Amino acid sequence: MRNADENDLEILSCLLHKYRIFHGGKGQVEDARRFLLERIRNNQSYLFLAVDSEERALGYAQVYPSYSSVSLVQVFVLNDMFVESNSRGLGVGSALLVAVENYAKKCGVSKLRLSTTVDNHSAQRVYEKNGWKRSDEYYFYEYDVQ
Repeated sequence: MRNADENDLEILSCLLHKYRIFHGGKGQVEDARRFLLERIRNNQSYLFLAVDSEERALGYAQVYPSYSSVSLVQVFVLNDMFVESNSRGLGVGSALLVAVENYAKKCGVSKLRLSTTVDNHSAQRVYEKNGWKRSDEYYFYEYDVQ
C-alpha cells in the first residue's frame, strides 16, 4: 500500500477506467489518464495504490479534500475505491480504508465521507466492517448542470 503519484499514472489509469466501467461510465483509458494527471498536477486529490509484490495492481482509492462550514473543519471525501475482481475478499479494500484513515489523521482531518450505490452490498459490508456508519441524517442529491 502506498500513496500514489505521477509515477503510478499508468496503473492508476487502468484502475480508474475499470472503476468507471463498473459504475456505468464510458470512455477510454486515456480519458482516465488525463483526468488523473490533472488531479495530481493540481494537487486536487490524494491517491492510494495497493499492489502485490510484483507491482501488479490490486486496487486504489481517491480522496478529495473538502470542508465543513458547520464544524469548521476539513473533511476528506473518499470518492473512488476500486479493487480488482480477482483481489476482492482478500482485505485489499480494508487496507485501502486504513491507508485513507491514517493519511487523514496525519493531515488533521476530522471526518471522512463517502457514498456508494444502494445495490453495492459488498462494498457496504467492507465499509461497515471497518467502522464506517451509514448516515440516516442526510440525503444525497445531484443536479446535472449541463
